[in-house]
Amino acid sequence: MEICTQQPIAAKKARGRGKPFTRNDTRINRGGVPSEIRAFHNWMRESFAASLQERTDEGRTKGEQIIRTLIKKAIDGDMRAAEYILDRMGGKPLQSIELSGSVGSFALSDADRAAAQAIVMRLRVVEPNQID
Repeated sequence: MEICTQQPIAAKKARGRGKPFTRNDTRINRGGVPSEIRAFHNWMRESFAASLQERTDEGRTKGEQIIRTLIKKAIDGDMRAAEYILDRMGGKPLQSIELSGSVGSFALSDADRAAAQAIVMRLRVVEPNQID
């Protein structure tokens, strides 16, 4: 299968400066990623996966060798390697966001107020000491 790695060249049309998009504008990419690019990405993934399965001189796969090297670096004190391993093993820790300030006056509908109260009640069950 032959894969084209060059970027497709877009046809230039005289449309004027700053002309907004219209409903049937040809500049809108309705098909998503072009099939040539998608095929190239698939080929890259398949090639990478196949290379990880190749055996080294010690009899291990290249994927195993990469993992062993990463673990060895973490043991030797490479904090970036240790962080990478921990992120992949246990997932990244949840991060909290604190908001403050005044929003001004606004009105909630009864349905929105009930939904917000339900969320607060569910959060109190999960972390009762954290929510005031």
